[in-house]
Amino acid sequence: MLILFLSSYRDRPKISKYDTDRSFKVTGAQTNEAPVKYAIERLKEKGEALDKIIALTTPDAIKCSAFELFCIVIGEVSRNTDIVKVKIDNNVSTSILLRETLKELEGLQSTDRLIIETTGGFRNAINALTLLARFLRIRHGDNRIVEFSTFSDLQQLKVSDTKETDDLFELLEAVNVFATSGNPIPLKNAMRDVKDSPEKNAFMNSISTFYDTVLCCKMTKMDDAVHNLERTIKALLTADYKDESPMLIVFKEIVNEIISAKMKFISAKDYLIPLIRWCCENDYVQQAVIILVEKVYSYMQPYESMDNGKKMTRYRRKKREIGKKINYKTYTRMVKYRDNFAHAGIEEIKARADDIKTDVLERLKEIEAM
Repeated sequence: MLILFLSSYRDRPKISKYDTDRSFKVTGAQTNEAPVKYAIERLKEKGEALDKIIALTTPDAIKCSAFELFCIVIGEVSRNTDIVKVKIDNNVSTSILLRETLKELEGLQSTDRLIIETTGGFRNAINALTLLARFLRIRHGDNRIVEFSTFSDLQQLKVSDTKETDDLFELLEAVNVFATSGNPIPLKNAMRDVKDSPEKNAFMNSISTFYDTVLCCKMTKMDDAVHNLERTIKALLTADYKDESPMLIVFKEIVNEIISAKMKFISAKDYLIPLIRWCCENDYVQQAVIILVEKVYSYMQPYESMDNGKKMTRYRRKKREIGKKINYKTYTRMVKYRDNFAHAGIEEIKARADDIKTDVLERLKEIEAM
């Protein structure tokens, strides 16, 4: 299947002959003709045929009989191709354009291939078709479903492989998902075709360990998980790669920029407060509360909760001095949240998640002010 924006036909256009990146040449008088002929010839080389062309046609193109003339020209080289006219307005919005196009692609399967011919049409049209390609790849989970047929700078026709560009989009989204949720799966999928290296593999292992540690609230492993993540990111950025693919180069820069900006706890001298704040910002309410109670308050135990009858060690005296600054009611409220999250209190939490997040963030401000 091929989709294109049908350009208006000029009067008495000159027929031009174009070289291609293959062994054949193609001719065309109007904008869309040569690229479509090229796509047809490429398919013939593979023993395949172009089954259908969707021609997005504006009123201007209809006035000059562009669709009818296009059908005649393409019919000369591919008689069995079904050419469908989809009427669109001259100034159609991207969203409406996408909606109308998707109607024609309802039967598209993951085993089908779609060629997007981007030579014709206005700038908004190219943006819409690029968005369409992205949507189809995500829906079908296959980067091979879409190819682009267009002119190069030297007026040589070719089919552009957009896999690298689309992979970089996927990588960008995957790094952002990890930086805002800790979920490593999209990032691992995005990097699956990149050549293995000790640094890459160590980083992939560290992001899985970090996610597992935070998600399951493994308090005794938290220090190692965060510090190991920091170490593997530094190793990834400073490694000397002999054969750097564009994907790996961009990956290093993206990881550095996005993760450094959104996961500030990684490079913090004391990571706990920034980590709790990151949990709140990304809706890990339960994790924020548990880390606060078990990793922060366990050291800063409130003065009222200490057994003053016991002989105090130096460590316990230090805890006592800090504990004097903590509000005991606040502390017990956080502990109750922690217990109820784990159903240890056998009581359902009545507070809203946003209210608990606000409560936790206020507690962080109190601790930072000490």
